[in-house]
Amino acid sequence: MKTNKSHLLLLAVLTLPAIECEALNTGLKAEDIYHALKKHPELLDEALARAKKPHREMSRHKKQNDRARQHHELVYEEKGYPLIGNEKAAHTVVVFADPQCAQCHTLLSDLVAYVGQNDDVKFVLKNIPYLGEGSQKLSEQALAAMVNGTFSLWLNSYLNHPGRIDAAAIESLSKIAQEGPQELVHFIEQSKKIARQLNINSTPTFVVADKVYEDYRGLESFSALLDRRLRKAITSASQ
Repeated sequence: MKTNKSHLLLLAVLTLPAIECEALNTGLKAEDIYHALKKHPELLDEALARAKKPHREMSRHKKQNDRARQHHELVYEEKGYPLIGNEKAAHTVVVFADPQCAQCHTLLSDLVAYVGQNDDVKFVLKNIPYLGEGSQKLSEQALAAMVNGTFSLWLNSYLNHPGRIDAAAIESLSKIAQEGPQELVHFIEQSKKIARQLNINSTPTFVVADKVYEDYRGLESFSALLDRRLRKAITSASQ
C-alpha cells in the first residue's frame, strides 16, 4: 500500500513518541519530518506497532471480561476461600494474589483498612502462588487458617512482615494457621485454573462486577473504582 506525504505526517503526529514529535513545537517544518521518515522507515514500523498495542490490550481486556461473565459462578465461589470483610456483605470482589508479591501485600493491607470503614463489601482471596515454594506454603496456610478460624490473626501477622517473607517467618506463620486437610490444595489449583480461564498473568488482579482489573494504584483509586463499578452494577440490576 502506498503511503503519501499526508499519511506519513499524520502517523508521525499520532503515534511517534513525544520526544520524536517535539520538533513540531520547535519550528521544524513538516517537510523535514516527511524526509526524516522516508530516510528512516523503521520509525514507521515502531510507530505502527505502538498504535496496534492499545487495540490488542483492549481486545484482551474485553475477552477477560466476557470470560468473567461466562464463568461468573466459578469466579465468585466463596466456600473454602479466605475472606476479608463481612461475610454477609452485599457485594463481593474477588482478589487474585500471590503472598510473596509486594504489591499484593500492599493491596491486602489496604483491603483490611477498607473493610474497617465499609461493611457492605467482602473480598474473596484466591491465591495463585507463582513465586516459588514460599508462596505455595503461605497460600496453603491462608486456606488452613480459614478452616481453623485463625485467618484474621494469621493475616494480621502476615501483614506485619513487609517485603518477601523468609523461611523463618513462614514457619512462624504456620503455627498460627495450624494444620489443614490435604484437600485444601485443591482450592489453589482451582484458583490457578480460573486465572488461566480469565487470562490473568499478573498479581494482584481483582474482579469487580464481572470486570477484570490488573493494575492496583492505591487505596484511594481503588475505593473510587469500587464505588463507581458497584453503584453501576446496582443501577443495571434494578433496570
